[in-house]
Amino acid sequence: MSTKATTSTKQHHQPHKKPGKQEQQVDNAASLAVALTTIRESHVERLKDYLQSGVFQRSNQQFMQIYGMVVELADKDDMGKDLFNFYKDTITDYVCNVVAPCCVKLYGEELLKEAAKRWENHKIFVYWMQRVFQYLDRYYCPNNNLPPLFQLGLNILLTGFFENIKNELQSAFLSVIQRDREDETTDRGLMRTICNMFVQVGMTDVKITKGKDATGQADVLLWSGGANKHIYTTNFEAPFLKASHDYWEAQAVLWLETMSCLEYVRKVHQVIESENERVRQFLDDSTTPKLMSILDDVLILAHASQLLEMDSGILFMIKNEQTNNLALLYQFLKRVPATLDIAAAIVQPYLCERGDTIVKNTELIKTPIPYVAELLKFKQQVDDMVKGPFENHAIFQKARNKAFEVFMNYDSKNAQMLAVYCDFQLKKDLKGKSEAETEATLDNIVKLFCHLHDRDIFVTYYKIHLSRRLLQHSSVSDEAEHLMIEKLKVECGYHLTSKLAGMFTDIRLSKEINTDFKALSHKARVHGIDTDVQVLTAGFWPEMKILSCRMSDDLTRVAKTFTSFYQDKHSGRKLTFMLHLGSAEVASHCYKQPYTLIVSTYQAIILQLFNIQPTWTCRDIGKETEIPEAELKRHLISMFAPKQRVLLKSTKTAECNLDDEFSINPAFESRTRRVPITLIKAAEEDATIAAPQANDERAHVVEAAIVRIMKSRKTLTHNELIQTVIEQMNMFKPQPMFIKSRIESLIEREYLERDKTERNKYIYMP
Repeated sequence: MSTKATTSTKQHHQPHKKPGKQEQQVDNAASLAVALTTIRESHVERLKDYLQSGVFQRSNQQFMQIYGMVVELADKDDMGKDLFNFYKDTITDYVCNVVAPCCVKLYGEELLKEAAKRWENHKIFVYWMQRVFQYLDRYYCPNNNLPPLFQLGLNILLTGFFENIKNELQSAFLSVIQRDREDETTDRGLMRTICNMFVQVGMTDVKITKGKDATGQADVLLWSGGANKHIYTTNFEAPFLKASHDYWEAQAVLWLETMSCLEYVRKVHQVIESENERVRQFLDDSTTPKLMSILDDVLILAHASQLLEMDSGILFMIKNEQTNNLALLYQFLKRVPATLDIAAAIVQPYLCERGDTIVKNTELIKTPIPYVAELLKFKQQVDDMVKGPFENHAIFQKARNKAFEVFMNYDSKNAQMLAVYCDFQLKKDLKGKSEAETEATLDNIVKLFCHLHDRDIFVTYYKIHLSRRLLQHSSVSDEAEHLMIEKLKVECGYHLTSKLAGMFTDIRLSKEINTDFKALSHKARVHGIDTDVQVLTAGFWPEMKILSCRMSDDLTRVAKTFTSFYQDKHSGRKLTFMLHLGSAEVASHCYKQPYTLIVSTYQAIILQLFNIQPTWTCRDIGKETEIPEAELKRHLISMFAPKQRVLLKSTKTAECNLDDEFSINPAFESRTRRVPITLIKAAEEDATIAAPQANDERAHVVEAAIVRIMKSRKTLTHNELIQTVIEQMNMFKPQPMFIKSRIESLIEREYLERDKTERNKYIYMP
């Protein structure tokens, strides 16, 4: 139904005369009064009735008539102001006389329900009011620097309603959240509406648009506009965060009194999930990081040390290999990176202690293979822990590395032991293993090697063992040998592994030389002896003692023949025969049945003596062969040992004396025709060779580093030079006194000189 304003006019004798200004104003005022009355009765009151009853008694035709009135009046002079004031007064009246009184003397959840209802109703009221007066937003409001109608409607609600009840709303809202945390039944939809009120009541450039509710089914009106959360953060978020801090701080204290470490961690995970869900359902997303930060501080950071040091804490989980629990604990700690440092500070001493029990085990250290196997087993356990539950985090990698560097360098013998173990693997244990298993085994050795400070000692021992494997043809496979060298090259650099590669080159070239030697007329069978000679380059192979020995006539002829052949191909090169490193196969016809004895070259020379006479004393054998006494006794003892007694000794003792007599053992028997005679190992054989080599090599390396640094820097103080040298050493950790001695040596040889005015400064001498 629409109201139409009608006016009567008098008849004049001059019909074309325009009405006067005063008359026009009277007519406009009358038209405005009629239009506003119509709008109030046909739209405003019916809109209020709808919000009260839920029934909107108005047709689209009526809406268009009212909208047309507003457009017609807004285009007339000064009418826009009256229409704007009517809009403003109408909403103010609605807020002050309808909305505000409804919340007086309400508290708690009742206040929240009523406020939520009035908030939703106000959106509807402002939406439909703006729809009628929206023509003002097009010209009048922008031209007069007035707020848009939607913004005006929100501002009126803010000042006339929200400001008056915000403290009560805040208190009621926090109370309901507290009940929700304690698992009481709450209306989360209501809480979401109240939160939206706090967030949206302060927005700018606001509009009301149609959208869908949380279910996605029903149409609802939504505020949208520029984010301005000052009211939300000040009047709700700040008190909420303070209350959350106090509540969870108190809860943490209670839990720690009654719960184990794992129970506490699980409880905190549960709280974090529930708080995240709580924010997602009825708080603003901007609150999430702030709330999570508080939870991290009061539930994790504040109690991390106490929690980790519990009897049921991180060490208990490690000792009992509780992988899943460690993973849960790590996820808990990872939320606050600072707590990972606390955990690592607890784990590192424990790893040192565990390592010490291995490296200081006096019984275990007597057997290198089980000793290193135990270290590798421990290393694998720690690596699995760091890689698995701790996700390879750098902090735990660092703690592991520091711990291993402490006990792995407790004694320099660890480098020697690791080299022995590596020799065992490449000579025996890798036999029959797949390529993947071989690589995994070598990887584990190299990982342990990386923790050594005395890497150069390992390389020196490794070179000695490699030389024996190559010369005795005892390697499991060339592929495994090359793979190990490649892995060492990655860690040590090409310079230190180039000599190892040179040893393989010598073996390859020796095969070619022997092929050429066998191509001669004698087919490498010189005077009835099949010959195979390994030609080694002195700079590649370990420095070994050249032991004297008088060769038998047969061997002398063989040596001369090969030397002549070799020097014809490589003139100017000198060959030195190292018989103590060679081996021989000796055919025997002095036992119950013929055997082929696989012996060292020294042993072959000794056995040949029994072709001359049946009995020899140790002293006489020494005079005849000129083999050094210690080596002679070692080779003789190996031939009268119980398991391979090819010789008989006149005395029953296990030792060998110079006056002991030796003869062939005619009762010797073996289940195999080929009988290897195992040579007993000389006491501290490797150590006497490797230790001087390592020390000499270190001196050269440090001196080279000093010269290289000084050539680049020209002048340096003593402390600066010491520190720079230490930083550049990756194969060992030289002591300052050792570096100082090398500096003094370089000064004596005029590579450096001291500054004449500052004696603590060195100058490079080109």
